[in-house]
Amino acid sequence: MNYRKRLSFLCIAIVPILLWAQKPKQKSCYFYSWNFPEITTTSTKLGIIIDEKPLPTSVIIDGPNGKETVENNIIIADTEISTFILDQLDLRTFELVPIQEAGIFLELTPIAPSFILSTSKFTEGPLSAPIHRFSGNLEHISGIKVTIKKGESTVLFEETIKNRSDLLRIEELNGVPIPTPDIALKSIQDEFFANVPAYNSQARHIFINDTENKVIEVIQKTLDVRQDKERFFLYSFNKKKGFELEKIKESVESLEDLFDARKAEQNTNGLRALLTPKIEFWQAEASKYNPEDKKEKKIYWGLLANVSGAYYALGEYKKALEVAEKLKSVKYKEDYTYLYTLPEKKLKAQQTYLNEDGKPAKEYLNIDFRDTHNPDFIQYLNIGDQVTVQNAFRTYEAYKQKRAKAQFLYKILAINAYHKELKKLAKSFTDRGDERIGFAEKDPFFVSLVFRLGQETQELKLQDLQIFNEDEKILVTKITTNINKLFEPIIDELKVDNNYFIAKDSIVDKRTDKKVSSLFKKLEVLFDRQDVLLNRIANTEGRAREALTEDIKLLTDKVFVINSPILQKTPFLETLVDELTSEGKLSYADNEKLYKNIYKRFKNIYATVFFENNEFTKYMHHRERAKFKKILKFYEGIYKEDVENVNLKFKNVYNQDRALDMLMLFLK
Repeated sequence: MNYRKRLSFLCIAIVPILLWAQKPKQKSCYFYSWNFPEITTTSTKLGIIIDEKPLPTSVIIDGPNGKETVENNIIIADTEISTFILDQLDLRTFELVPIQEAGIFLELTPIAPSFILSTSKFTEGPLSAPIHRFSGNLEHISGIKVTIKKGESTVLFEETIKNRSDLLRIEELNGVPIPTPDIALKSIQDEFFANVPAYNSQARHIFINDTENKVIEVIQKTLDVRQDKERFFLYSFNKKKGFELEKIKESVESLEDLFDARKAEQNTNGLRALLTPKIEFWQAEASKYNPEDKKEKKIYWGLLANVSGAYYALGEYKKALEVAEKLKSVKYKEDYTYLYTLPEKKLKAQQTYLNEDGKPAKEYLNIDFRDTHNPDFIQYLNIGDQVTVQNAFRTYEAYKQKRAKAQFLYKILAINAYHKELKKLAKSFTDRGDERIGFAEKDPFFVSLVFRLGQETQELKLQDLQIFNEDEKILVTKITTNINKLFEPIIDELKVDNNYFIAKDSIVDKRTDKKVSSLFKKLEVLFDRQDVLLNRIANTEGRAREALTEDIKLLTDKVFVINSPILQKTPFLETLVDELTSEGKLSYADNEKLYKNIYKRFKNIYATVFFENNEFTKYMHHRERAKFKKILKFYEGIYKEDVENVNLKFKNVYNQDRALDMLMLFLK
């Protein structure tokens, strides 16, 4: 056999061997697995303390002659920890509580940041004749110290999370490369000190987006169980004569990425139902192959690797490890150590979370921190002259009392504002020039509104005055008395007989009962002309109105840390939202003129609050400003909508909590 023939024969013999020696086909399968905290806690009650001590920013010049810190009292670091960090915390098993009721404390303390001005050297040109160039560099370092405590003294975790960011690099001056380090350093110094506010603003943006994101990641990793995206590998094989590999290939390729993060927990049973038959199939197939046979061992290995990976995805780490240990003796793919290192790592992590009985150290709750936490419970330290946040609510009871006080203020401010509008509303619920108002037939809204407001004034008399101090109680009593004086004359005319008037969903229910029919006839006579109604309203605007206005001012001066006529208008926005969007209240289709009148009033109040709120927001803490803007953003949507679409796009969006949240921003 000549050389060429022998070479051809050798190639023919080797090709099948090479083909068979090819690696198994690998497929990644993603899923969401449970990851366990690095520290053990038994409490689900979390208290958060944030230090806002003003910090100076140091400027460090790292030049050819070494480092030098420039004395700088001008640049004050903006290291306030934003509300973003609280909105993004996804703590599954914790709820935020007042400080005195917490079992675990999370303390966040910013560190003094610094700007670093330095130079670096780089080379251009050929190796035989290199040209050295220099650049001036500006960097910023910021950080937050994270401390987690059990009780108020036992430190479970403490770490300072730092972030170093490149802000600027100057390599040329007027289009010419910089030839020396001294020139490079001077260029970056000139640029920085000429534009300090701009770079301080850029540093603030980085602090919020990068530094705080790193802190969030560390807190979640350290403190709580969480769901993280992971993957395991599955193995299949191409066709091979003498081996039935097609079913193995189908069993692997039929599996796609398993779940997204939000569905992972709900689909645990679905994941088990999907993978259990696969595990049984792969185990049965593996029993057909000899791990000692050179041709069969890789099939055996691939099938058991599939079994181990599936157990890992199901969270059965001991079983995954047991199967992986069997593969060590196969002497194939010995560098694929992930098969046992990953389950080992999970088992070790579980030990910090599970007790001796193998059960979670605390109840495995899904509290969903992001949607339920109350920022009012966060305690801020060293807040300076920002008057709206002096201390966090230290107990739920203190929070409840303040909420009750806000609710009372909401009612009196809204009712008082509505009474001022009655005259305008009475003029707009019928066309000018009509002899008959006829609102028993045309517009029951106004009748229903007056009765509703009257009923609310009666409820004010039942207010528990224990939430007020002695001086406040006197004013509250006078206010409720004068509010009743405003509405009683109008209601007395409307009432005729309490038994005859029936309200349903705030709209007059015209029943066929003879007594009710009689009432409506009386109402038609009573309000035969517009002047009658307007006269009754005007008669209530004497001394009671003046006394009420004065007493409300005295009360709000006492209970608000900041008082303002504009602030007193804000609760009425939510009341008007109720009228404009709630089913069973006012309808654009049924009474366009009246609806437009109320919508116009809403827009006027919103515009006043939006454009003139600086008179009180300038004193607010940044957390309060963020909450204020968020509430105002909701009202903005209605403000910008066309009046005819408000009823359609905003249905039943009234929420008293918005008004209470607004008032609580300013309550002492």
